[in-house]
Amino acid sequence: TTAKSSAASDVYKRQLGGQEQNFNIMLAQIAPVTSKTDKVSIRHLRYHDGQMELMLELPDLQTLENLKQRLAEATSLKVELKSANTTDDKVQGRIVISNS
Repeated sequence: TTAKSSAASDVYKRQLGGQEQNFNIMLAQIAPVTSKTDKVSIRHLRYHDGQMELMLELPDLQTLENLKQRLAEATSLKVELKSANTTDDKVQGRIVISNS
């Protein structure tokens, strides 16, 4: 049983390492685009099963749409706008990014 648990642990570590590597690659692709967007704030970032979810705060819907477009054009990733909520002076948006 020790050999079985050790083998299972090795498989888990390889999977986790692959997840971490995928996260790092994805983050490296989107970081230059988001950093060049004025007044964008990443409020929450979640990564699970090859998908990165960004909760963003931006000045308006046009900025959110432009960011989505530039992410799709600058990377080989699938970029989906899942939601956008407007308040008095800002927009909160949720974008999901995954490998295409």
